[in-house]
Amino acid sequence: MYNGAGIFINNTKSIEDGIYLLSNKNNAYYLHPGDQKKYVTCAGVTGTVTITRGTLQSKDPLKTLQGTFTYTATDTLTGKKFKITNGAFLMEYK
Repeated sequence: MYNGAGIFINNTKSIEDGIYLLSNKNNAYYLHPGDQKKYVTCAGVTGTVTITRGTLQSKDPLKTLQGTFTYTATDTLTGKKFKITNGAFLMEYK
């Protein structure tokens, strides 16, 4: 069984610090682990993701992307809408 979430920023260059609108061009999704339903952003159903780049100091410095997100998602099967709030992430990149 697969579960997960993701945010896609459609940018041909690099992702910079800032606030990105989530809808069709930039989107977010969540796949529920219990029933495998997929919830996505789409036209008219929007939200935001805020991204901040940084560096964590450890033995070797780690480049990081961190941020927060809030959006309304639509169940792809039923059309029912769900509010996703207070989401946060921290990840390493090279």
